[in-house]
Amino acid sequence: AAKIVGNMSSLINDPKDMVPYQPLILPELKKVLIDPSPEVRGIAGRALGSLIAGMGEESFPGLIDWLVETLSADSSGVERSGAAQELIVPIRNY
Repeated sequence: AAKIVGNMSSLINDPKDMVPYQPLILPELKKVLIDPSPEVRGIAGRALGSLIAGMGEESFPGLIDWLVETLSADSSGVERSGAAQELIVPIRNY
C-alpha cells in the first residue's frame, strides 16, 4: 500500500491534488515507518519522500517534530531507525 501511495504523486498531474487525502495517508505511513521490517520501512520512507517532494514539506506540519520525537524517544531501535531513515528525506531536499 505504501508503494502505491508513493507512486500516486507521480501519476497525477498536480501532486497537490492529494492534499485532501493527506490526513488519511500520513497516519498510515507513520505506522509503517516504524515497522520491524527494514524493507517495509524503506518503501514507506520512499513513499513519504515522494509525497513531500510533490506536495511540499508545508503540507506535512508537525512531521519533522514527530520524527525527532520518535528518534529521541525511549522506544525500540526499530522505531528510532525508521524515524532516522525518514528524517533524512526533508534534510536532503534542502
